[in-house]
Order: sequence, then structure tokens, then C-alpha cells
Amino acid sequence: MKRPRFENITGNPAAVVREEIPQKYRERPDCATWENAKKIVHDTVDPRNKAIAVILAKTGCRIHEALEIEQVDLMLDDGFIRLRERKGGSQTVVPVDEEVRHAIKRYRLVRPDTDSEYLFLSIRGSRMDTTQVQLAVRDAAVEAGVMDEGRTRFHCKFTPHTFRTVFTMLMRNQGMKDHILLHIRGDANNRTMDVYTRVDRDDARQEYLECIKSLGL
Repeated sequence: MKRPRFENITGNPAAVVREEIPQKYRERPDCATWENAKKIVHDTVDPRNKAIAVILAKTGCRIHEALEIEQVDLMLDDGFIRLRERKGGSQTVVPVDEEVRHAIKRYRLVRPDTDSEYLFLSIRGSRMDTTQVQLAVRDAAVEAGVMDEGRTRFHCKFTPHTFRTVFTMLMRNQGMKDHILLHIRGDANNRTMDVYTRVDRDDARQEYLECIKSLGL
């Protein structure tokens, strides 16, 4: 489109065709239940990995969003965490409960003493990568009997992203308002929330605490 003969093209020529193609959405995995999430969290021994799993389960954030949390993003005394790397480039301050606060505080007791701004660090003191979390969740899921070793079928596989599905289902079943759920999830294509729809963080926290369930930590 940067070539001279294409200079009059200002949009995607395939846009009309794409509108006619129905979007396909995967059904939720059969193992995506709150009880299975609890089992995986309990079978995650390492304090760092457990804290990450708790955040994934209790905020519904994406794995890279959790790993981008910095020390200054923790507002635990007020009951919030800032997620700075959300889809679409936005930031969201999301509510958390006492179990999340406890898991993070427990991990910080053994966190490597470095100058890194990131909360979750590898044993080398650098920012964790997603592969480490994926392996930790897989191993805990196998140990907990949630999935079999080597399982690859989508409906039988519990991954870090499955926590997002579990969280969303739980909040909907508990009756959380859609605009608050969308705010906490950090959805990029959010048609419900626009410039006129604002979410007060204290209202979101109150509704969150009424809907979230315990992991039994």
C-alpha cells in the first residue's frame, strides 16, 4: 500500500469479505471449573508460582499482564493491583482480596533481592517468561489430577489462560455486572464501555468482594 499505484487505497480491501465470514469461538475447556482451579493452586508449591496462579485465578488477567506487574503497581493496603500491559495498550486498576494479598506477601519474603522493577523474577533475577508459568501450571494440573500427562486436546488441557475462563464464568454465575466484569478483564473490544461509562474502583471492589470465591488458602 506504500507503493504509488496503491496510494488511493485507504482501507483493507478484504474488509467487506471478512464481515461475511462468521467468527468461530472455542467452547470452554471441560476442565475449566473453579474447583479445578483451586486444586491447581493448592498443588503449586513454589511461592512465586502460587502467587501468579492466585492472581490469574482471582483477576482473570492474561499471563503476560501478570508477569508485567511491577513493584509500584501493588496497592495491596487499598486492595488493588495495577495491570499496565493490557490488550490494546490500556491500563486497569483491578480489585483483589485478602488471599491475593497474602500470596504476594508470602512470595515477597523469598523474592530475589535485586533492583528489578518487576514483581515476578526468575532464579537469575530477570523477568519471568510465559513458558515458565505454563510449565508450572501444567505440572500442578497433572499433580492435582485435573489433566493427564501429555494431554494436548483443548477440552482436557488446563493452561494459564484457562484461569481467565474460570474467573469469567465464576463472576457471571455470581451475578457481577457486565460493565464491571469487562473492566476487570480488560477487554480491548469492549462495546459496552465507552466514553460515557466509567467504573468507580471502589464500586468495582465492593462488587468484586461480593462475587469472588475463596481458594481455601
